[in-house]
Amino acid sequence: MEIRILLSEFYNRRPEWAVIDTLVIHSMFNPFSEDLKYDPVANKELLDQYKVSAHYLIDREGVVWKLVDEGKRAWHAGVSKMPHSGRVDVNSFSIGIELLGSKEDELTQRQYQSLVILCKDIFTRYPIKNIVGHKDIAPERKDDPWNFNWRSFFNLAIEKGINLEGVYISELEEI
Repeated sequence: MEIRILLSEFYNRRPEWAVIDTLVIHSMFNPFSEDLKYDPVANKELLDQYKVSAHYLIDREGVVWKLVDEGKRAWHAGVSKMPHSGRVDVNSFSIGIELLGSKEDELTQRQYQSLVILCKDIFTRYPIKNIVGHKDIAPERKDDPWNFNWRSFFNLAIEKGINLEGVYISELEEI
C-alpha cells in the first residue's frame, strides 16, 4: 500500500490514559472548486483552514495520504460521543480516516480496497473494537461518511483476513 505524506499542523498529544481502539470514517470534498473537488492537497488545505485534521485521507484513486502520526491526537471528531458506550473525547482514543467523496458520488472500489488494507495494517498495532462513521459519534452535527456501504466494507475486510469478531461496526452492530 502506497502512503504519501501530507502533514497537518493541527493535532496535539494524546492523553496518557488513551488506548486507541476506534476508527472513525469520514468523507469530505472541496465545495469551492469543481476542478479541485477531490484533490488531496486542496482538501488538506481546506481542513487546515478550519484547523481540523485526520490521521489519513484516501483519494479517489485509492492513494492513502498520512496527515497526522497515529500516536498524535488528530482533530477529526469534534464534540462527539460513542454510540453504545457513551465515551466522550473521541479524538483521544481514535484514528480518523477521511475518504474523498460527496453526497452525489459513490466512493470508488479503489477507496474501499485501500481503506480495508489500511484498517488491516492498523489492526496489527492497536486493539480496535469500534469502526464508526462521523455521523454515529456526532449525529446532531454530522451526516458523513456519505454513500458508505458498510456491508461491502465488512465483506471486503473479511475477505482480506481482518478478524472483526467482537468489533462494533456502524450500521452492522457487533459482529
